[in-house]
Amino acid sequence: AGMAHGFLSLEEGTEVVYKCATYYDPADETGILWSDQTLDVAWPLARTGQPVLSAKDLGLPTLDRYVRR
Repeated sequence: AGMAHGFLSLEEGTEVVYKCATYYDPADETGILWSDQTLDVAWPLARTGQPVLSAKDLGLPTLDRYVRR
């Protein structure tokens, strides 16, 4: 709990399931922008092409903005 996590599927039709520490509450959802340069994640985009993201994920703040809120 309280840790950032990210997922990248490399195959069509992949399903991701994860466990929450408590009951799901949409009001508790938050996140940081997957492509934030501060994170320096080496996403293999050359292999996968342009990622498909939800509107929610596209609107997430950078780590710096998340910490300042």
